Amino acid sequence: MDNSTLITKAMKSSYFALLSFLFLFVSLGYSQTVRENDNRYAKYNNNDFKGAIVEYNKAIKIDINNEEAYLLRATAKSGINDHIGAIVDYNRFIEINPNYAEGYVGRGIVKNQLQDFRGAIIDCTKAIKIDPKCKTSYRLRGLSKSSLNDGKGAIIDFTFAIEIDPKYAEVYCLRGLCKIFLNQKDSGCVDLSKAGELGHSKAYDAIKRFCQ
Repeated sequence: MDNSTLITKAMKSSYFALLSFLFLFVSLGYSQTVRENDNRYAKYNNNDFKGAIVEYNKAIKIDINNEEAYLLRATAKSGINDHIGAIVDYNRFIEINPNYAEGYVGRGIVKNQLQDFRGAIIDCTKAIKIDPKCKTSYRLRGLSKSSLNDGKGAIIDFTFAIEIDPKYAEVYCLRGLCKIFLNQKDSGCVDLSKAGELGHSKAYDAIKRFCQ
């Protein structure tokens, strides 16, 4: 095995180690708080996703174009790891309302969970076109890019998210880790420190590991 192959393997190994560490700090779930004026919303807000799905099924039987029911059922299905069912419901929601960013973001999260990172990037890009201030879209697209070893692209997206929300602690942490992978240790460690200042306590675990 020649030196170039060894270097490539070492880089990939270090990258995936860092990527695994990165995902310790994120939650891909896209949670919502919805109205509590009837049973289906109360069950959703109490994380009774199976019970909520039953209620959304009833709502859809009454109105097959009930876009809110499809959106919330998709999120509830994702909550019980029914990823394919979630995508089907997101597809239906988007068919009814193609100009609402939340549907693309939700579907992108599920695609990311299924390791369809390119599909997630496409959905996030669609969401950003609809709502350029959707910080969640930039965060998720950055995560998906990092999963495809596009650290530079991830940093760009994380930076956009921070510009929208300068107190987005988790994204400072994510950007910092990507910078460290790209040998921008000093800048990356500053981001990790900022994440800690903003209350992201796990950032200090990363500092202990990467910034000493």
